[in-house]
Amino acid sequence: MKWMGVIFIVLACSGLGFLVAGNYRKRPQQLRQLQAAFQMLETQICYSATPLPEALLYVSQRCHLSIAPLFKRAGERLSSRQGVTAYTAWKQSLDELYKQTALNHHDQDILLQFGMNLGNSDREEQIKHLQLLQTQLKAEEKNSNEERQKNERLWKYSGVLVGLLVVILLV
Repeated sequence: MKWMGVIFIVLACSGLGFLVAGNYRKRPQQLRQLQAAFQMLETQICYSATPLPEALLYVSQRCHLSIAPLFKRAGERLSSRQGVTAYTAWKQSLDELYKQTALNHHDQDILLQFGMNLGNSDREEQIKHLQLLQTQLKAEEKNSNEERQKNERLWKYSGVLVGLLVVILLV
């Protein structure tokens, strides 16, 4: 029975360490996925001249599943014709998605900043804002890769070592 407790403690602490490390691994991937999605949105706005709600829904159908709800919910809110502004639809969708991703507060701020300009200007200005956003996301991806390299292994080992420390202290 004592060994079962020891194994459970070590596995629980290790699992927490691996969970935190997983967020460091997922963040660069999700930033790349966002860049690809915004590239599609830029194409829809620039070349297809698709209205914003339709463009958002189009992107949601073709982007990665982890970020698709952001575009889908924003597009649906704009399509509902309930007097929702593009920024409000974007912010509400981002708030819902943020909790389900590995993105941090700085990423959320960048996306909110973009949302303030969403749908408020002509096509050329929208493209400029999308290009600026993609530049910012690339910089964040680079930073997140550096963070991942530093912290992923640290959290994995820390989880195991903390579990062993707890076991030693309890025994």
